[in-house]
Amino acid sequence: VNNNIRLFTLGVGTSTGSKIRTSAGYKKDNNGNEVVTKLESNSLQEIADDTDGNYFEINEKNNDTERLINTLNSIEGEVRDVRQVDVKSNKYLYFLITAIGLMVIDFIFPIKLIRI
Repeated sequence: VNNNIRLFTLGVGTSTGSKIRTSAGYKKDNNGNEVVTKLESNSLQEIADDTDGNYFEINEKNNDTERLINTLNSIEGEVRDVRQVDVKSNKYLYFLITAIGLMVIDFIFPIKLIRI
C-alpha cells in the first residue's frame, strides 16, 4: 500500500443478514431466490490487516462510528502536496502595468460622447 494512501474498511450490517427491499418486493437472484446480505466481518478485518488499514464495524453489537469520525478528523489536516511557486516566473505584473497605463491614458484623454 502506498504510504500516502490510507485504507478504511467499513462493515455495516448484521451477521445474520437481511433481505434487500426494492420497490417490487425483495431483490432476487438469477434462480428466483430472495437475496440475503450478511456482514462478513472476518473477511473485512483480514483485508484491513493485510493492507495496514483500519476496520470499523457498525451493527447491532458494535458501533465504531465515534472511532471512525475521530480517525477521519485526525487525517483531515494532513499535508497532501506541497508546491513552491517562484514569484519571478509570474507574468501578471506585465498585464497589471499595461492596465494601469491604459487607465492613466483614459483619464488624460477623455473620450467625448456625441449624442444624436
